[in-house]
Amino acid sequence: MIRNPEETIAAIATPKGFGARLIIRISGPETWQAVHRVITICDNDLPVVPAEPVIRAASLRLPQLQGTVPCELYYWPPGRSYTGQAVAEIHMWCCHPLAEAVLTELQVRPAEPGEFTLRAFLSGRLDLTQAEAVLGVIDAVDPEELRHALDQLAGGLGTPLQKLREGLLDLLVELELGFDFVEEDLPFLSRDVLWQRLSQARQSVTEIIERAFKRRTADELPMVVLLGRPNVGKSTLFNALLGGTRAIVSPVPGTTRDYLTAVCEHGGVKFQLVDTAGLWQLVQSVSSQMPMGVESTENAARYHSFQGSNSIVDQAAQAKARALIERADIRLFCVDVSRPLQSDEQTWLEHLDPASIVVLTKIDLEPDEATIRSLPDCLRVSAQTGVGVNELKDLIIARLIEHHQSTADIVTATAVRCRSALLRAHEALTEAEALARSNSPEETIASALRAAIDEFEIILGTVYTEDVLDRIFSRFCIGK
Repeated sequence: MIRNPEETIAAIATPKGFGARLIIRISGPETWQAVHRVITICDNDLPVVPAEPVIRAASLRLPQLQGTVPCELYYWPPGRSYTGQAVAEIHMWCCHPLAEAVLTELQVRPAEPGEFTLRAFLSGRLDLTQAEAVLGVIDAVDPEELRHALDQLAGGLGTPLQKLREGLLDLLVELELGFDFVEEDLPFLSRDVLWQRLSQARQSVTEIIERAFKRRTADELPMVVLLGRPNVGKSTLFNALLGGTRAIVSPVPGTTRDYLTAVCEHGGVKFQLVDTAGLWQLVQSVSSQMPMGVESTENAARYHSFQGSNSIVDQAAQAKARALIERADIRLFCVDVSRPLQSDEQTWLEHLDPASIVVLTKIDLEPDEATIRSLPDCLRVSAQTGVGVNELKDLIIARLIEHHQSTADIVTATAVRCRSALLRAHEALTEAEALARSNSPEETIASALRAAIDEFEIILGTVYTEDVLDRIFSRFCIGK
């Protein structure tokens, strides 16, 4: 729930711990009065309420103190501050018990997480992409992430989106004038100009999508690929993650010859889930013609019978599986816990990369104790009973967000929130462009144009719901 923005709020704006100074931030219409409850300004030559920004040496005066404590006061009048309201900061010694006493004496409401930035958004000082960039700055873990967040905060995403929206609004007005005054002999838009402007807008959205999701086209989703040796439970897990039967499941190795793909959604995030053919040879070896891991009589017999007249088909399936594994954003390496680890599985495990998740499958069966002991921290899943499936989905989404954060130049929170809206805007502009090319009625073009504008307004926060704002600003810390 959005709290009343006309209430005056205060919070400690610096993190807990030792430091050179501590900052208390206050915002709201009663800011100046609240400040004067706790400080005395040195050489006070100010008007009753300053109309310009102020920096003054001051001293804290509290009932608990026998004397005074030096501090500094920074004050910004309405319209000149971060929140758009009157804002003050008291810079003082880093002493949290003293700061808590100051907050009590201010006699204003304690701020909630992200409430200062929320007020900046509500007052029009920031759009929603810039507000999310503030969180990106706070959460940045390396210079590259900080650079991307600062660029977005400076309008690197919001400014081009705002220009696009305004351009499309102008185009919509011209279109509507054209069919409102169809009887008048007035020089409105020609079809060629209309098509060109729609094409330019669509291309601009495509470029923004590519920035948000590196090297992806407008209709691509992140790819999560299941991999492992034959008969380790990949297809059963594929069905369990999707919540239905899509892959044929059989105890015979080699049942999946080609790859299967489907869209999976969890926690509001969609990804492309791919089930690949089981790899008879996880780690390729040039010293042996027979793949590693099929040395037993039973496996060798199955392998040779599997080659048969369809060996070319199998080789193609194996090659395609390896290509998909190479392209994957996330790789789910499936290991059957009911049997001992094979030598090539062990080699693969020793060279895991951050994009890989080890999944121990078939935990409903009697486990091989050596396999369990060697992989104690890996996620255990039973596709048959559903145990661990939701936990695996949660982990996939977390890894996808981490992966995006390391490859895209837009703050992760913005990319996750805006992805669907950007794709819908692209789809609407593509439709409008096609309608303009085919000389369709201007009313239908205007309808597609309005749909695209609606998506931009969602991204920028021109229109919003309280639920959306709660989800965004609840992730902030108090004082920001």
